[in-house]
This record gives sequence, structure tokens and C-alpha cells, in this order.
Amino acid sequence: MAVATNETARGPRWISGVELARMHIEPREQLIEGLLPAEGAVLLAADPKAGKSTLCLELCRAVCTGTPALEALPAQEGGALFWMADDTARDRFVLNYQKTFQNEPLPNFAVFLERLPLYGGGFDLLRTALKRTRARLVIIDCLTAVRNVRDEADDFVQQEYDELRDLSAIGRELHCCVVVIHHLSSGRRASGPNPFIGMAGSFALTGGADGLITLGLFSMTRRERIVTAVHRDGLPTRFLYAMDATTGRLFWVGPDEWVSCWDDVVQAYRTMQGSTFDGSQLGEALGISDRAGRAKLTRWRAAGLVEDIGGKKHTWAPTLLDVMQRLLAKQEVRS
Repeated sequence: MAVATNETARGPRWISGVELARMHIEPREQLIEGLLPAEGAVLLAADPKAGKSTLCLELCRAVCTGTPALEALPAQEGGALFWMADDTARDRFVLNYQKTFQNEPLPNFAVFLERLPLYGGGFDLLRTALKRTRARLVIIDCLTAVRNVRDEADDFVQQEYDELRDLSAIGRELHCCVVVIHHLSSGRRASGPNPFIGMAGSFALTGGADGLITLGLFSMTRRERIVTAVHRDGLPTRFLYAMDATTGRLFWVGPDEWVSCWDDVVQAYRTMQGSTFDGSQLGEALGISDRAGRAKLTRWRAAGLVEDIGGKKHTWAPTLLDVMQRLLAKQEVRS
């Protein structure tokens, strides 16, 4: 049976499968490759003190200087605006800025240090600043601090959706990416298959965003973070980054293949960092069987974490060694 497509010039137009098959859709432009689109609103959520603001400052540094974010993700050059509406974190913000930008006086970066509701002058503030500076990246820290006071009769689900869609509209109108920092809910935790389910708020909040990013922690005392990012028309991205133990700068650690085995890798490295090893020795270091140790070595070799040097012996890959030298405190690293 044929599908009617456009019987009258004034009637509703249905697009046929033939037309859809012939359409060419350009890939969405990226501001920071694999992480931020060039336009729209992105929601970034994590536990308190997980490093959300510090990561966002690194993204600003990359855009302001046109250099790769985390030393690995290509970024378009442009200005950046940081709306620090969370007045409890201002001193920490200044210190993080000085460390991230190394006190460089960048003219294309600016910060606004006041609370202002989005629907009480906040949107006008953003539009005015973006038209004046033509910044490509905006950070809002955080969503809770710029929300309007709600009445019991308000439809909070619709309000959460509208907040993100209106911020997305600003991004599309003024060709910038608006990153909104948010928190994970204390009453629910993200699952492995879906790290976004732990975001505080209703389903409309995540539905209104053009992209979602979460930061996963191994523990509050560890320097590594797991980034999971997804966008409306892109494949999910997952990778590791960390803070350099010496300089305090953030840097790329490894791709998705490293994430699931990272805890075991760190444990094994602390035990066998300066030696060659086989499956039996790896099993002993991790408290698993020889067979399981050999299986792990096979997966780690495929991920580029170890190298086979023959005779069933392996050694740590140079890339992994470089990461560990930066990640671990000097007293933890043996030459």
C-alpha cells in the first residue's frame, strides 16, 4: 500500500520513506570533540565535590586557547563565560581558575559571581553577554542556584523541561554550548548500564537537554574520574581522566576499554610496577586464579595496557607507564 505524502499544497505534509532515504544530514558540529556539541544545552551531573567545576574550567581553558581539552580532545577556539551562581564555592573557584589557567590573563574568559533566577533576568543576562563577547562556551554553576522559586501548584516537570529547552534555544540562537552543572540525587544511585538515572529531578530534566554528562568516582580519595557522555545524534562516549599528582592539571587517562578494568590495573601496578609478569603472577597480585589472570592479560593486551614480550611474559605498555607516573604520588612510583 502506498503512503500518501502531499496531496494538497496547503494540507499537512507527510514525508515518504523514499525522501527520507535520499536526505543528507550533516554531522552535528562539535565544540569539543566527543564531549560537547557546538550548540545547545548539556547537563553535567556528579556527586558533590566530585570535580564538576574543575572539569568545566578545563573545558573553558581548552576553548579559550584552542588547545585540546584534557590534552587529548580537540577544541574549537573561542571565548568562554562562567556563571558561578553557587556562592558557597567562590573561593574554591578562584583557586581552581588560577591553577587551571596558570594565572594567565585571558581576555576571552569572564566570570559572573552572583545569583540570579533564569526567569528573573538570568536569560537576559546570558543573551546580553553572549551578544557582546560571542563566546562559544557557557558554564552555569549550578542549576539549583539559578532556578526560580516554585509554588506548590506549579508543574515542576514542565518547568524542568522548559529550563533546559530555553537554555538550548539560547545555544542555537547564539551558536554556543551551554553546560549546566547539576547534582546526583542522594536518594538514588546511577546504575552501570545507565549512569544518568541518578540525576536529581524528573525525567523531563534529562529529556530537555541536548546532551548528558556524568562523572563517576572510584572513591573521593582517588584522582581518577569516569566520564560518560551522550548526545541527541551521537554515540555514547566513555573515558577516564585524572588529576596530575604534581601539577594538579587534568589529563586524559584512557578510553572506554580501560574503564571496566581500571581498578584491577591500578592494584596490579602498585604490586608489579617495575617488573615483567605472567598470568600466574597477575592472578596472585589480584587474588584470582592463574586462568583468570591469563584471561585478564589477554583483555589488557587488546586494550593496549600491557605488551607481550614473549615467553608468556608481559610488561606494562609505555602509555600506561606515562599515566601512572602522573597519577600516583612520587613515593608510590618505583623506577
